[in-house]
Amino acid sequence: MHSLPAEPPLPLVAGLDERSSRRSRLLADPTDGHYRRPRILGNPLDLASDPYLPKPLTLIEMKEAQGRLGLKERRLYNLLLALSWDRLADPCDHGIFAARAADLRRACGLAARDNRGLRESLERLVETEVVFEQLVAGDINDGRAPLLAGMSLPRGNETVEWEFPTNLRPYIAAPARWAKISLRASASFCSGYALALYERLSLLWGLDHPRWSVNISELREALGAVDALGGWHAFYRRVIGPGLDEIERAAPFRAFCEPVRESGSRRVVRLIFGVEPRARRSGPLLRPCRIVPPRPPWKAG
Repeated sequence: MHSLPAEPPLPLVAGLDERSSRRSRLLADPTDGHYRRPRILGNPLDLASDPYLPKPLTLIEMKEAQGRLGLKERRLYNLLLALSWDRLADPCDHGIFAARAADLRRACGLAARDNRGLRESLERLVETEVVFEQLVAGDINDGRAPLLAGMSLPRGNETVEWEFPTNLRPYIAAPARWAKISLRASASFCSGYALALYERLSLLWGLDHPRWSVNISELREALGAVDALGGWHAFYRRVIGPGLDEIERAAPFRAFCEPVRESGSRRVVRLIFGVEPRARRSGPLLRPCRIVPPRPPWKAG
């Protein structure tokens, strides 16, 4: 198996130290005349329009403190975010967002005439608390908030309402970094873990050195699989391999994975992920990770 080159550090913003550079990646200055907030592409309720959501870095890197998001909840949250995107540009706009229940069910692939699935997903989004990097007086704190601050669901097919927590709003209003998430690709995923991995790897798209080096425990935390799926072999078979296969099938880029072994051992201590354009033929250092064997050919710690 070929080895990927070591992952280069993320470039610092010119004139800033590492801490300041990290702060600058979380939140942009909307009063800066050079800042352009990303826009929604296509119609989020019409997958045929190939809609794209510019999902902020903060919302992709946040970690679940309570609860576990499934595929339905991840799809629905992206849809609600896309439908709210333009008004979310104003962090002082604390109004309620709304859409027809039938439109949300159809766009998320939920039952056509029953709101029970939609209600369960909305309730889980309200109940799921996340931890995210929050700027407070120039420092980075661990902020906590539910994904949705509240929601109301009609008993029939009328209007659904929802709102976002106040302390998350600034990072949605003026994100310094974001990933272009294809809602059409997201709708084709069969696993919430695969969708979470796709969003993480989408952050690499467009970088000069599109690599993500992560140890196994950090990867589990990033994908919301800390206490699930038992040991490494089950995690590999049910999350990493199928996730990369789904990305290969649905994403607008190709994804790769390479193990990094402990010195003098076959034990894997980290994984390095990479992405590249689909039109480019893979070179000798990058190969598509289409995983089919029932057990990985390496051990992990």
